[in-house]
Amino acid sequence: MEKARNLLRSIKSNCDDRDVSDLINQLKDHCGRKRVLLAYVSTSESELNHFQRRGFQAAARRALYDFRQAKTDQRRRTCIDKFRYYLDLSGCSAGEFGVSQSQMEKFGQI
Repeated sequence: MEKARNLLRSIKSNCDDRDVSDLINQLKDHCGRKRVLLAYVSTSESELNHFQRRGFQAAARRALYDFRQAKTDQRRRTCIDKFRYYLDLSGCSAGEFGVSQSQMEKFGQI
């Protein structure tokens, strides 16, 4: 159970990191193998989902930043595909990241 608690601490301290999903999956896997309920480590499925969404939002922000720094069209396409992917996973709208609908349409033309 100590490993589960340590994983939860890592999740909470890294919840704005795009790699938080890996930590959440490790926690769920560990709890499943050890037959430990998430409630015993002071968390819930909905709380983990919240942390995971924050991680996806961080990844979307990073992809948008990378897009703006990209020098080639190929790199821009890769970054905007990542942005759309993480945007979809996070459940956010592009507007929450300061991107208008017309900008999203322009991204599709790249």
